[in-house]
Order: sequence, then C-alpha cells, then structure tokens
Amino acid sequence: MAQYANSVKNRRFTGHGFYTNFSDIDPSLWLETDVNDTYGNVSARLNDECDVGFVLFVRDGKITFLEGYTYGDDWPETIDKYSY
Repeated sequence: MAQYANSVKNRRFTGHGFYTNFSDIDPSLWLETDVNDTYGNVSARLNDECDVGFVLFVRDGKITFLEGYTYGDDWPETIDKYSY
C-alpha cells in the first residue's frame, strides 16, 4: 500500500472515518486488468482504544478506493500507535 501514497487523488474525513480515491497508479503496480473485487473484513486498533475497519476497492486491476471507518467512535486526530 505504501506504493500508492503518491497516488492519492483526494481524501475526505467524515469524523468517523475517511474515503480515499487513488489516481495515476503506476502500471507496474496493477494486478491483472480483469480483477474487480472488494476486500473487507480488515480491522485494526488505533492508539490502544479505537477499533477501526477498512474496505479496499480494486477496479480493472488497480486500487481505486479505500474506506476506513470506526465502529461508532470518532476517528482519532492523531495516530500514535496501531495494531492489527
């Protein structure tokens, strides 16, 4: 995922999570172009107190969208520690 850091088109925080759109992905990072899938059931704990989840969207072999969300808590303003 670190390879995508320079490809963030925009990120919108909602208070309880975020939406990130990616663009201009280096073709060397693409999967097969017929891969269209959604990957969820990914979770983490932020700052030892906030449980969060993520959903990753792959379209035409490229990561296009990432959603991060809490389970009702506010998204932390700073993240000092995480575990998964």
